[in-house]
Amino acid sequence: MNPLKHKMANEWMRQEDATPEEALDTWNTMEAEFKANRAMSQEPRTMVADASTEMEQFPDSYLRPKRYDILTGLDVPAETLEDWDVSFRNPNAQGGRIGLQGGQLVEPGIGRPGYGGPGSGAKKGSIPRQSSATKRATRYKKILENLPEGYFDEYVKNFYNVDKKTEKLTHVGGGLNPEKGIPYMEKKYGNILKETLTSMPDLEIKDVNAAVKKSIEDQIESGLNRGERLRKIDLKAIGDWYPKAPKGMVTHHFLPKAGMEGTDLNYASSRNTAFISKELNGKMSPIDKKLKANQKEQIKLLKEKKSGWEKKIEDLNTRSRALVKNAAKEIPGSAGYLGFSEMKITSEGKPIFETRGIDYNKSLSGINEADTVIYKNISDADKIIVNKMSNIKNINIKNIQLSNTPESRLKGKKVMVASTLDKFLKSKGEDICG
Repeated sequence: MNPLKHKMANEWMRQEDATPEEALDTWNTMEAEFKANRAMSQEPRTMVADASTEMEQFPDSYLRPKRYDILTGLDVPAETLEDWDVSFRNPNAQGGRIGLQGGQLVEPGIGRPGYGGPGSGAKKGSIPRQSSATKRATRYKKILENLPEGYFDEYVKNFYNVDKKTEKLTHVGGGLNPEKGIPYMEKKYGNILKETLTSMPDLEIKDVNAAVKKSIEDQIESGLNRGERLRKIDLKAIGDWYPKAPKGMVTHHFLPKAGMEGTDLNYASSRNTAFISKELNGKMSPIDKKLKANQKEQIKLLKEKKSGWEKKIEDLNTRSRALVKNAAKEIPGSAGYLGFSEMKITSEGKPIFETRGIDYNKSLSGINEADTVIYKNISDADKIIVNKMSNIKNINIKNIQLSNTPESRLKGKKVMVASTLDKFLKSKGEDICG
């Protein structure tokens, strides 16, 4: 409706000389004009919808009904989903988050979904942060791929021994030995490594050795593991069982813990074992190890029979006798507890053994050889016999404790102490016997 005409009509209806009939007729005319204008503004001005059978039959198939174009005088067919043109739509209306990665489903739990910690963000996270172990593995791989020819073999040869039976490697000392250790490897391969690994200017021989060692770690047997394994083998060779010592004491074997296949060399028995204090056992341990080393060397010489082997075996007998003799003087209480099996070679080249240095009276079963119980392959019945021996059941723990008191270690000095104490008490008017 024209605003000016609307104003003139209102003014005319409010005139005093206008009759009610005229005012009502004017109002109805304006209302009809207003409704017509509103209908034109809400519907297509050039199209007239035709509610034909096309819409009635397929009401869900069409987005727009069949229409009639007033300007052209032509019918426009109904528009289906397939016919609908969406090219005019704004791309921003396609959904999603503009310029961002796809979202995630938020589930119950602690933490932030998708957050990988430091280095996982958009700026730092394009390449995930590597752990030190990963970096080291990458570095070792590069070193091994560029290892100079011959380096690997020389490293193993210079730093390890190879067990012929197990093919395990055991580390040997001498890493600073200029003839075969790190200085030697540095002199021979240092410049070559700098030329082949230019991206590692600070690379040292010890780094290269660490990479090689890592590559063969499954073959390396630590000294501790090897020592423990050999100790078990030695113990198995001379005895399967040992009696349990009373509290505060240990079971001591008088002979070296070294056996020889096919013989009864150093077999543990009730006649060469005893219970002694831990203190005495600790003092005798270094001598015991040397006696064992001598015995094992004799066994090795006997097996290999290299040039001069008989003379070397006799020399080892002499050294072992000296060890036992000196220990008896230097370690009080050790006499009779340290011994060895002296190896003699017959004219046929076969060994015979004679026990030296031990005192059978100090053993569990005593001097009587008939009472001997051998521990290798021992039966349950024999275990009971050994456990009933006097050194096990009737041992006086109180006497053992007293033997370790300061007074018991004074020995010949007791008289001097008593005399000095007597003089001191007398000067005070006291009697030592009072």
